[in-house]
Amino acid sequence: MILSTLTSVVMLSAVIPAGSTSLGSTESIVPGDIVSEATFQDSSGAVLSWKVNKPTLFVVVGYWCDTWKVQLPRVAKVRQMVRDLPVDIRVVSIDGRWTELGTKRGHSPDFVDVRSRWSASLGLDKVPYSFVVDEAGTVRWTKYGIARSEEMAAALTDTAEKNPNSAALNITFDDFPSPGDEKLLDLLYREDVQATFFVIGEKLGASPELVKRAIREGHQIEIHGWKHDPNQVNADRCARVLDKTFGVQASFIRHPGSEMIFNLSGEKMAVRTTNPYDYTRPGAGEISRRVLNHVRKDGVILLHSGVDQTVEALPKILRNLRRLNYRFSLLR
Repeated sequence: MILSTLTSVVMLSAVIPAGSTSLGSTESIVPGDIVSEATFQDSSGAVLSWKVNKPTLFVVVGYWCDTWKVQLPRVAKVRQMVRDLPVDIRVVSIDGRWTELGTKRGHSPDFVDVRSRWSASLGLDKVPYSFVVDEAGTVRWTKYGIARSEEMAAALTDTAEKNPNSAALNITFDDFPSPGDEKLLDLLYREDVQATFFVIGEKLGASPELVKRAIREGHQIEIHGWKHDPNQVNADRCARVLDKTFGVQASFIRHPGSEMIFNLSGEKMAVRTTNPYDYTRPGAGEISRRVLNHVRKDGVILLHSGVDQTVEALPKILRNLRRLNYRFSLLR
């Protein structure tokens, strides 16, 4: 349920460590963000200060929204499932109706978020919203809507047992080269990240220096198609131009409009793809949210060159993925 009370920007009540980016009310928390301290009230109205010291599951609810009647019994089940682990579970009410509704059913909150300051500072505009932070305050898992007990318990258990996210991710871009890709290459160079670019053959002659720079800086060049048309791929022609003009021996192809990657002999690669549909330009914040909420271990992130919003979203995406212990590699 959407929170109409969270439409204005408010002061942060969660303290964000130096060196990280604070969160405004228009951008919700995602894995890799930091939530380390907050101030709440308890059910008696006493002020409470929370500081992260162990893996914690937060479940944010509004008692005016009947979803809590489904969510909170599931949270009670999670408490039993993880009772032997050194973890916390905190139910946070963003309204005052728990006194007339929650108490009657035995589901009083642990914390009351007075005037929704804390939830607004985290950009939460819907309830229920659940997330897990580790002992350093790094967000490891998030979920909008009613969550299953098993997925909440699994996220909390993985965090408590320090199961690393560490895995190789392939950052890939379709439609290369495109206007504005100098900024994309500049950013990747600053971040020391090598990516895989799937090229449009007919565009290679117009921007040869961009392609040469990408090769020089260690990026991988593969085939998207001669034209951006699944019916005019002409992979052989692309491969010949890449070889003759740039000395590149292409190995893979991803057709326009497809997430699947094949080697040039036609064998499909077994990869899991995260596709934020950045070419629709939903906004930089939404692109980063889609990537970070759905990234898959040992997978491929499918982005597009020539999209300013993607370039704007990339610093946060890369920073948060590194906080989550992911590393970046090329397709092999």
